Amino acid sequence: LLPPCQAAYNGNNEVVQILIRGGADPNIAKASTGFTPLVAAAYNGFAPTLDALLEAGADVEKPMKNGWSALMVAAAQGHAQATKSLLRRGANPNRQLQDSRLTPLMAVAATSMTRQEGDCTSALIQNKADLALVDRNGTDALMFAARNGRLDMVEIMLQGGIHYNRKRPGGATALMDAAASGHEAVVRAILDYGQNGGRPPVKIDERDDQGQTALMHAAKGGKDHTMMPLLQVWSVWSVWSVWSVWSVWSDSNGQTVWSIW
Repeated sequence: LLPPCQAAYNGNNEVVQILIRGGADPNIAKASTGFTPLVAAAYNGFAPTLDALLEAGADVEKPMKNGWSALMVAAAQGHAQATKSLLRRGANPNRQLQDSRLTPLMAVAATSMTRQEGDCTSALIQNKADLALVDRNGTDALMFAARNGRLDMVEIMLQGGIHYNRKRPGGATALMDAAASGHEAVVRAILDYGQNGGRPPVKIDERDDQGQTALMHAAKGGKDHTMMPLLQVWSVWSVWSVWSVWSVWSDSNGQTVWSIW
């Protein structure tokens, strides 16, 4: 790595400041990747180093060659303080990659595996992250979070007003994603949110383009535990009622919940 990038990557503020005072460019980038000192500090979550670089004139929006900005990197890594530092300095929470159309919020939901992902989500939403944005496949941040079982993110985005009945091309919804992936807590969170507070109900009987409901997606994936909260909403606890739902709910190919399961 270039010396300023190496120092930033290690979070060594003293060395960063010495290099900058000696004339190092805070926006210097590796020729092959566009990796900058700001991205290096963001990758490891060194908020004080980010502040020092930004004070020295680092461009908060300068992307790498793959289009990723420092904010997207910090958010994807689940570094809450770094994310907040960059947002305070004017980083764009709605920046979308040119090809994938991924946003910082989607990046958290798709990749972060830290306990700070909820704080990153809150910070982005508080700084006007657009919950209506979708990637090139029509997938929004809630769908990413539901698919990956990010319960904290799901709850925060629901409270933030995200459209929980949105369908992407192909007809799938966030509820279907959670059911198919076996994330029972996320299924319950979406169902509970849509059943309370006078909000529009979750469309539990919504079908995708193949005629399959969330219950059928859960059955298809063998996710018995995610089937139960869906059945609970329908109040179908007797053997006859369960049999009726399984036998009647069929998709466009004639498959039923019972035959899939």
